[in-house]
Amino acid sequence: MPIWRIGTVTRYRGLGYLHATDSRKAPRFVGKSVASIWVPYEVVLDEDEGLDSGADFLRFSSGGVIACNQRSKDAIYPLVNDDVEFLPLTHSLEPYYVVNVVKTYPCFDYERSKVTYFPSGNVKGVGRIALKPDCNDKSPIFKIEEFLLSMIFVTDVVKQTVEDYELQGLTFEQVVQRI
Repeated sequence: MPIWRIGTVTRYRGLGYLHATDSRKAPRFVGKSVASIWVPYEVVLDEDEGLDSGADFLRFSSGGVIACNQRSKDAIYPLVNDDVEFLPLTHSLEPYYVVNVVKTYPCFDYERSKVTYFPSGNVKGVGRIALKPDCNDKSPIFKIEEFLLSMIFVTDVVKQTVEDYELQGLTFEQVVQRI
């Protein structure tokens, strides 16, 4: 089954905290539930000129966090409800949600991926992502334990649903899986 890394389309406006201090108070999205401590933070759309509005999925703040509108939540919820928390955000015009993926797997394949390192030995970047065989045979959306802050993966069923509903704002990069 093909696996896709998702990201947000950069030509669309993103969401940011209305109050800058909220970004320091908000929990980090590292594959764990935060629903019990979540506060619906006030958010605004980026004011960057030249960016389109109207995306169903948007980047939120920084660090690979994705938010979605009500339409996209309704479309994918039946597929991902056990693997995602949709955390409400407060916006003056329409409801938005942080897509907090809580399903994780230890399946990054260092041998087949193209990884660059800092002299300290820490990962500097990943040019090609490869996952171990049978990394995920149950969850339509997940994170890998090696990159909890920056990467979200989906299966064909989520990708197809996004395409069928003509939802805007996500990119899909197919990842290598060892056979």
